[in-house]
Amino acid sequence: MNSFAIKADGAWTFRLTQPVPKANAKEVPGKLTGSGPTVPHVQTVDELQPVVTASHRGASNFIVYLIGIGDLTGTILLFNEIGNFDGEELIEEMPAGGYLLAVEADGNWTLRFRR
Repeated sequence: MNSFAIKADGAWTFRLTQPVPKANAKEVPGKLTGSGPTVPHVQTVDELQPVVTASHRGASNFIVYLIGIGDLTGTILLFNEIGNFDGEELIEEMPAGGYLLAVEADGNWTLRFRR
């Protein structure tokens, strides 16, 4: 059981939700682009061993986690860099299903999943 301490001098709402795959999740292999922090949903219909290529144009942290949605058993840190960055990472196993990509960035970024 978890406990949460909340201190406030006004009205507040506290909500915990379980992420679920969205019907409009981006298919991978494929390309995602964005600016700033976000948590896009992605999905694959086949088991993959993708190479993820990334670029970031910013001055601060660029951090990307791949989070399994299906049974939530795993999180993979794909990138953790500061400033402008270009690089790639191999994901050794990505079973078919839905995932979250937690992206922390202060600039424009691109993530490309390829076989």
